[in-house]
Amino acid sequence: MSFLHVGNLANFPYRQVMALRRKGFDAQILIPLIHDFTEDPRSEDPELFKSGFPSWIHFWDNRHPLRKLHLMRTLREYDFVHAYTEFPIAAVFSLKPYIAQSTGSDLRELAVQNTYKGFLLRQAYRRSKMLLFGNPDQLKIIAKLRLKKTRFSPNPIDMDKYSPRKEETLRGRYPCEVLIFHPTALEWRLKGNDLLLRAYARLVREVKDVLLLLSGRGVDLERTKILLNKLGVEQYVEFLPLLDQQELIKYYNASDIVLDQFIIGSIGSIALEAMSCAKPVFAYISNEHFRLLYPELPPIVNVRTEDQIYKKLYELTTDEVERRKIGETSRNWVQNYHDSGKVAEKLIQIYNAVMRA
Repeated sequence: MSFLHVGNLANFPYRQVMALRRKGFDAQILIPLIHDFTEDPRSEDPELFKSGFPSWIHFWDNRHPLRKLHLMRTLREYDFVHAYTEFPIAAVFSLKPYIAQSTGSDLRELAVQNTYKGFLLRQAYRRSKMLLFGNPDQLKIIAKLRLKKTRFSPNPIDMDKYSPRKEETLRGRYPCEVLIFHPTALEWRLKGNDLLLRAYARLVREVKDVLLLLSGRGVDLERTKILLNKLGVEQYVEFLPLLDQQELIKYYNASDIVLDQFIIGSIGSIALEAMSCAKPVFAYISNEHFRLLYPELPPIVNVRTEDQIYKKLYELTTDEVERRKIGETSRNWVQNYHDSGKVAEKLIQIYNAVMRA
């Protein structure tokens, strides 16, 4: 039986296919020909620049005037479809059995909109063999939409790739006592970056030898620069260009603390990758929802407000032993619940179950 994964937002589907193939499961992937850098498998595995794409990676020409028809025809060549983000809509019209998988805002925002696309996505979820989701906060959206056939599927993390290692050369570029890394896109409404910036401004008044590295991407990049200038801390901040995954791993390991998001109540790839590199991660998670899906809560530095972020930043910038302790516990937690091999095994079990149903 042939299995096709469709879409590649943030290379999440590519990671899943890679994990499945390591388990001997012949999954393939279809990626839009015109895509963002973060959706290119080469940003995840740069060796593909030299070797070229393997035969199990396919491309859909999303520039073609008949692109939707081309997509339908491609999906119909396979026995089973695993569709991500908005591609479950296409899977409905392919008339093939399919699993839908949410990658975040598709379920959290688009599926609840009173729009034509929102309606189609809701119907696609309901007609799927199963809807997979990886963010515990999405439980409340699933309940609101009364979606029945759902299953929690953790985001896979390659524990060998995302592992602790010394990055002395990179660390040497930043002569400070504590290096703080915030690789999350600057989108205040969804990520709460402004809360972090205000907390950090308070921190540098108390702890001088710190530096914050910010991702230079996101809709609120200019607002961020204006706020930093207003707070008078721009000299304690540096912006980084868009990094591929190999560069991200280096920055995780060179940093002392990694900061993620403070609004949604879940953690995504950034937090999990940094935790796998044995770094303490600041983020806001909903303990209520996490307890429903995990045997134990993640060892996240769970903060939500400016005051909470500031207080925990102060504590950890002045306590290297505690930083190391949280980092080690974090890697163990990711190993237990997000190891890519374990996730792939559970995914194969889901495939077998839905095909028997």
